[in-house]
Amino acid sequence: MLFYWYSVGFEKYFYYISFPNNIDMKNKLLLALMLGTAFSAKAQYCTVNINCSDSDVITNVTFAGINNNSGCSPNGYGSYIAAAPAQVIAGQASPISVTVGNGWYERVSVWIDYNNNQTFEASEFLGEIGNGGEGVTVSGSITVPVTVPTGSYRMRVLCFAAGQDEAASEDPCINDADQYGEYEDYMVSVTNNNLAVNESSKTKNVLSVYPNPATNTFEIKTSNKLKKIVLFESGGKLVKTFNTPQEKYDISDLAPGVYILKIEGDDSQTVKIVKK
Repeated sequence: MLFYWYSVGFEKYFYYISFPNNIDMKNKLLLALMLGTAFSAKAQYCTVNINCSDSDVITNVTFAGINNNSGCSPNGYGSYIAAAPAQVIAGQASPISVTVGNGWYERVSVWIDYNNNQTFEASEFLGEIGNGGEGVTVSGSITVPVTVPTGSYRMRVLCFAAGQDEAASEDPCINDADQYGEYEDYMVSVTNNNLAVNESSKTKNVLSVYPNPATNTFEIKTSNKLKKIVLFESGGKLVKTFNTPQEKYDISDLAPGVYILKIEGDDSQTVKIVKK
């Protein structure tokens, strides 16, 4: 019997593989490898099917280097993941605009699979872009959280005939040809300068952030000349800025949780701090 496991994103799957006694170990390992490839091949993004034939369609997506014109794709799904990816920097806002057809009042939704587990989860829904309309270009901005590591991630854009009185769809996997709209997938290349600080530099310049966890205040002991201290929620939202060095940094007004502390000075470093 062999034990086999594979992972998809952060999920791991374990299997027990039993072989007849007359198969030698070399062939057992070969068969296990073949089976593992078959299991891994099953991991894929959800299948979508939506109707874009009545002008409920995406005609252009412009975002961080992407400028893609398109029409109605088969089954309402267009994959552009083989094209050059969008280039974004974590923590910085990047403008996005999406042009839609005039089939009805269209609303545009966006997701990015930040954990690369081939599932667009509720926490990865970025909301609606603009306010929708018929035959219009809606625009907004996307800020990749500062907690997202450097890497490539899939972005899904949905144009959905929701109507003027309904909210944008939060479903990244509509599989119903009686629904009207279109999905398009793109790749986003993220550069995270905040998390790219050399560990030895962190050790040298940031001696301690304490207490951590903190209740109402924390202190920073460092040989780095401080200029500004910035706090982000774990999802990337800016929540507090200290523009001058302080003996103690007051966070009594923040809700309990995990925050990203960006220390800007001669060098910029990023550490996590927990508010109790």
